[in-house]
Amino acid sequence: ISVVEKSNTAGANFDISFNSPITLIDAYAGIELSSVYKPKVGCNNVLLKIGSGQAISTVGISLLSCVGAQVSQNLVKGYSTTNTSRMGVNTDQSINSLISCNSVDSTGFGFHFTSSNLNTNFRGNIMRNHFEGLHLTNTAVIDTQSLAGNKWIGSYSSGFGAVNLNFTPFSNLLKSL
Repeated sequence: ISVVEKSNTAGANFDISFNSPITLIDAYAGIELSSVYKPKVGCNNVLLKIGSGQAISTVGISLLSCVGAQVSQNLVKGYSTTNTSRMGVNTDQSINSLISCNSVDSTGFGFHFTSSNLNTNFRGNIMRNHFEGLHLTNTAVIDTQSLAGNKWIGSYSSGFGAVNLNFTPFSNLLKSL
């Protein structure tokens, strides 16, 4: 399912919810939103399956340049805890988002953030078996997260459940604690 708008300043109230299981075999994304204003993605089951390996990267749910996205109560299940080109939920340059009560399992990165995602509310998510459950790149900012209730349940083949690579200067690290 792909939704692309020309501008993220106004939208058509996209609600992508309660879909039959979405199965990906060598495809980019199960649900892809690009430049969408206030989309809602909820109660979906996305399954990433192994194919011939032709897809460079595979994402269960992808947000790119969205404003006010609500991504809640989704399940994304993959097949590899070591392949970091497989991600449960990828968020890039999407501000004022609520990412809550999702469960991700068996992907390289459970939740992956890159670039500025100011005012993101990341809470109540479950990260099971991954390379890393939560990964913030060296440019990622999600803002302060306090008492968010996220759970890291399972094993992480990197040895870390959460990694924030945006630590230089130190003030950058403080923007995503």
